[in-house]
Amino acid sequence: MKLFDRPIIAYFIITFLTLIIYSAFSVPAQVLGLEGAMADLYNLAYLLPATLVAYLLVVKVFFRGTLKGIFALDGTVDGLKLFIPVAILDVVAFILDRIFATNNVLNDVLHIVSISCTAGIMEEMVFRALVLPNFMRVKRDYGGMIFAVVFTAVFFGFTHISNLAAGGNFGRVLQQCLTASISGGFFAAVYLNAGTIIPVMIAHALHDIINLLFANITESGAMLEAITWQNLIPQIIFSGTELVLTTRLLRSAKFDKIRALWDEKWGQ
Repeated sequence: MKLFDRPIIAYFIITFLTLIIYSAFSVPAQVLGLEGAMADLYNLAYLLPATLVAYLLVVKVFFRGTLKGIFALDGTVDGLKLFIPVAILDVVAFILDRIFATNNVLNDVLHIVSISCTAGIMEEMVFRALVLPNFMRVKRDYGGMIFAVVFTAVFFGFTHISNLAAGGNFGRVLQQCLTASISGGFFAAVYLNAGTIIPVMIAHALHDIINLLFANITESGAMLEAITWQNLIPQIIFSGTELVLTTRLLRSAKFDKIRALWDEKWGQ
């Protein structure tokens, strides 16, 4: 489609279509009368098929070219290795949080896993898995790649403003919008280097699980507690590390390798 040669317009079309297909593929747990653990298990059960259906419909129907391997296992291990520094920070922050904890209430583990996996899989599918390859198909220079990463990251971060409607603390939601934008850029950088979205989905879900287990959250996962030095300083360190890693992964010296990888995936 000619329309998909305009990557910004295509971004919103792909995002909208993927969300609609992803949502329409499942019947809400409430409609089926499912609650608690059964609802969480149901939500986990439709994640993979809904993701695959959305991918097949959007890619196979709307793209002229054939995009290959964004769910490939090849590259998954290398992609996960790129997350090692932030994974270490996640674990250290979790341990320190337990030492100086003000909230020792363990949330429902299954519910947290359900929320986190839904975010990790669905958000990566919607905001990165399909839209970044289209940018790489249309915008073939280094500047185009950087623009794609920044644009998609900022939009991803902005969508977290919806947590206000879920009852989230105002200051904490604004902080989340900023940090989610930074994480979105890092996730995009890993994806572009690995060529597969699987490690990004895994890392995103695990990060959310670690951070939500003992958090004071709403039913949908929105943060209720206000910003404090206790939760702000670790986030500054974490986001700062992500920024450094992102600039390393997207430096101009790596562009030719990234360009060749995505040309191969588009069969160009």
